[in-house]
Amino acid sequence: MSVTIYDETNPHPCDGGYYGIRVTRSVDGQSRQRYFPLRRDGQPLPLTEKRAVIKQAYQLDADWLEQQKLARQRRLLEAAPTSRSASHATVRGIRYCVLTDRKPGGRVYRTPVFEVSIRCPDDLVSTKRFPITKYGYAGAWRAAVRYLALCKGLVNYQHLLKRMPPQRQPLGLSINS
Repeated sequence: MSVTIYDETNPHPCDGGYYGIRVTRSVDGQSRQRYFPLRRDGQPLPLTEKRAVIKQAYQLDADWLEQQKLARQRRLLEAAPTSRSASHATVRGIRYCVLTDRKPGGRVYRTPVFEVSIRCPDDLVSTKRFPITKYGYAGAWRAAVRYLALCKGLVNYQHLLKRMPPQRQPLGLSINS
């Protein structure tokens, strides 16, 4: 919840004399905030006016929450291609990387993977890796896109499958198709 009431029981951290309500939310990458005073001419508002101000603040928060959810859904459904360097995949939430595992004897194992890292609808961050050496390049891409679609609740994800990045051979490894 992004509604904070500053009063006698919860003083404002910067100015202990401010009595009011602060509503904050981030919508589409923009931080929004608005203050609602609970005093007029240095005196507390009557109880009926105070309740009306509190109701207005919670209504604004509900409106901003709805806008936040719509913006998040729009971004998830778009899964817009990123304009990152060539070492990344072309779908937001899926990246291409090479994992390095060093063993005590000095051996180094490098595994190319597609890594899916997204915020699922239940607001948990989920990261899962699909090794190209196990699935093959196209198979790892399909598995990564399927997992991304599952977490985002997408039914039709064929447009994401078509965005498979060009195949490359990292660090001298041969990649199976």
